[in-house]
Amino acid sequence: MFVDCDDAVKENIIETLLKPAKEQDLDIVMGAHDLVKKKDGMITEIIPNIYPQKNLLGYKNGDEIMNYAGLPWAKVYKRKLFEQVRFFPGYWYEDTIIQSLLFTQCESFAYMPTVIYDYSWHESNFSHTQGGKNQPKAVDRYWLLSAIAKQYEKMGLPIDAKFYTMLLKHISMYYYRTIATLPEEVIQAMFVAGRELLLKYKPDEKVKLPYMLRLTEKAVLENNIELWKLCSVNQ
Repeated sequence: MFVDCDDAVKENIIETLLKPAKEQDLDIVMGAHDLVKKKDGMITEIIPNIYPQKNLLGYKNGDEIMNYAGLPWAKVYKRKLFEQVRFFPGYWYEDTIIQSLLFTQCESFAYMPTVIYDYSWHESNFSHTQGGKNQPKAVDRYWLLSAIAKQYEKMGLPIDAKFYTMLLKHISMYYYRTIATLPEEVIQAMFVAGRELLLKYKPDEKVKLPYMLRLTEKAVLENNIELWKLCSVNQ
């Protein structure tokens, strides 16, 4: 179980997550969390259960776990999932491994709607640093995805519709938003690099995709960077 240094957990977090994990022999059990906004060390707002149980993409390839937040905390994992997985040092967005290398291994999971975690959001939060304008290190998005894809293959995991859907999602809704304020020539280069990475892992068979990811795929296949931008900010 992971906990960020500036967050807080509820008293019942361990029991809430471990009880179903042991009773049902689950690979991953995850719980809900509140968003706690702070300023100058004082709580200014608490937004309860900030994420819905599932997002709106609606995965269609038997990979329902991908509908849930790929955050490392508010979860317990079977140790076996980490046998060949480690966080990649030196990169931003290291949480990407949760969906790409852990969720893809997961054979059984449960979501507990009980709020068990308080996620702190404040002025010195690293998410603000990452989300700032003109951050050259935002290009880590591509290099991390490339490293993850290589590790995925090394682990012998299937290059299938599930992996392709996950990669398509990350090369759209997460990828563009983090580089949107960089110079246009950098954005274009990142689009080309991301497109090449995605096409490398595209299955031969047609993949069932949610509507917005179908449009994103269309943008990539047709090399349409403006459509890709539009799709990426509307997911």
